[in-house]
Amino acid sequence: LALLVAVVILWSQDGLPLYVTGFLVLPSTVVLRLLLDKSGVPLPPPDAAKMVFSTMSSSTILLIICVYTLHAALSKYNIDKKLASGVLSRIKGAQWLLLAVMLLAVVLSMLVSNVAWPVLLNSIVLPVLLDMPKTSRPFVQCMLLGIAVASNIGGMPSPISSPQNTVGLG
Repeated sequence: LALLVAVVILWSQDGLPLYVTGFLVLPSTVVLRLLLDKSGVPLPPPDAAKMVFSTMSSSTILLIICVYTLHAALSKYNIDKKLASGVLSRIKGAQWLLLAVMLLAVVLSMLVSNVAWPVLLNSIVLPVLLDMPKTSRPFVQCMLLGIAVASNIGGMPSPISSPQNTVGLG
């Protein structure tokens, strides 16, 4: 309970960066001897460490960590925005823009994350949509809905697009 309260306080008050707090949970369970064996006796630290690392080294967890690392690298160097902007700058006509945005959302949601990619794509498309006249409101709604639906469709077949797919595959 004390570890839970400490983590909640650190997360809510930003006492440490969120990732540092997250990484401190597992070593803390070993040091504080919170893991129990089948009879309810606290495990000694070497056995608890083996249990923690065997849990953390599952292929499912490592795949999720690798996908988030890939997404962070793409975002850090703006490769994803450059790719999307390059594709969208070559499109002429509203219907082709909608088709290109939806295809881009499908393909890149399979490769990066079907949660993070729609947010990024919206930030790229939003300046174009804000410059449109008020009479094109249905097109703007269609574009935003198209991004959401296409990203969802793109995220379904790929195990790396969302943690739920990875856990289900595991």
